[in-house]
Amino acid sequence: MTSCSNSVCTTDHMVGLALGLPFARWFSGRFGDYRVYVVAFLLYACAAWTCAASETLWMFLPGRIALGFAGGVTLPLAQSLALWEFPERRRSWAVGLWGVLSMTPLTIGVFLGGWFAEFMSWRWVFYTNVVVGMLVAALVGALLHGRGFSVRIVRFAFVGVALLTVIVYGVQTVLNMSNDFDWFASPILVTALIVVEIAMPAFVI
Repeated sequence: MTSCSNSVCTTDHMVGLALGLPFARWFSGRFGDYRVYVVAFLLYACAAWTCAASETLWMFLPGRIALGFAGGVTLPLAQSLALWEFPERRRSWAVGLWGVLSMTPLTIGVFLGGWFAEFMSWRWVFYTNVVVGMLVAALVGALLHGRGFSVRIVRFAFVGVALLTVIVYGVQTVLNMSNDFDWFASPILVTALIVVEIAMPAFVI
C-alpha cells in the first residue's frame, strides 16, 4: 500500500466515476431507476469494504475503481429520482438540492477524511462509506419498493465503451507511473502504450 501514490488512486477513482455515467442510463432503462440506484449503493458499500480491508495495491485499486464506478452510476439516477418525486413547481429546488448534495463529498469529505486519517485510521474513511452506502440502499429500497417503471430498450456500444476504458486507463497508467518506473524502461508501461496504440484506431473505426 505504501507504493500507491494518492494521485494514482484518486485518478483511478475519477476515471471509474466517469465510466459509470454512460452505464447509468442503460441500466435504468432496463431495470428501473430506483432498483439500479439501490444495487449501485450496495456495490458502493462492497467496494468501500474492499478498500478498507485491503493489504496490497492489487486489492485496493480494483476496489477504488469499483467505488468510482458505483458513484458514477448513482449521480444521474439521484437527479432523475429527485425530479420524479418532487412536484413540478419544486423541480428547480430539487435540482439545486441535488447539486449541493453531489458536491458534499468533494468538500466536507476532504476534511472528514483528514480527521479520520489523523486521529483514527485511513481505513475508517472507507468503513464510513460502507455504513452510508448500506443505509442509503436500505432507505431508498424501502421507500420506493414496488414502484413501477417503463422498460426502455436502448442500444449500448459495449465494444466502444470497452475500447474507451482501455484507452483512458492505459494513458493514465503511463502518465501516473512513468516517473516512478523510468518511463519506457518499464515493460509494463511499454505494454500499456502498445495496447493504447492498438485500441485508439479501433475505437475511432
